Amino acid sequence: MNSKEEAVAYLQKVLAQERATIHKIQEVISVVKDPQIKSPLEDVFCDEVRHGSFAVLIYSLLQGVAQEEVKAYVFFRQLLDSLLPRPGREKRRYLREPVLGVVRMRSRESALRYEAKCMDFSLSGIGFESDRNVPVNDIYDCEIELYGRPVSLERSGKVIWTKEVLPGTFFGGVQFEGV
Repeated sequence: MNSKEEAVAYLQKVLAQERATIHKIQEVISVVKDPQIKSPLEDVFCDEVRHGSFAVLIYSLLQGVAQEEVKAYVFFRQLLDSLLPRPGREKRRYLREPVLGVVRMRSRESALRYEAKCMDFSLSGIGFESDRNVPVNDIYDCEIELYGRPVSLERSGKVIWTKEVLPGTFFGGVQFEGV
């Protein structure tokens, strides 16, 4: 890597691979019953989450986030975590839990189908990651399969936001109907 652009492109690939690895390990952990296999897999999962966090930090620095801003963010986040319990900081009515799984969405307006990865879940909605930009403000019928849960959930909701966080990687949020 000789240029900043090459480093950014490399880190984009690393971040995509880290997220895919994290999802795959979580998927395997959810079906493994033997504790002698499950425990080491959980350790690998934690390591991959740390690797992903480190790659995000480096990517942020390359994207122009000053090192002082990153340090300030980390300090502030640690301070909040030590002073306030998470529910006291959560702006949402229902607490979000970081859970992984698969979300299959079908648009009521266009009947288009999308498959995404669930990143977090609450009683009022989900956060998801997709390789396609899912149209905002459409109503979707969602089938949600969370890793480690024997039953899938069916909910309907509106995609209220999406954002391309890396080329070809979109994060978004669905707000469930009737909540």
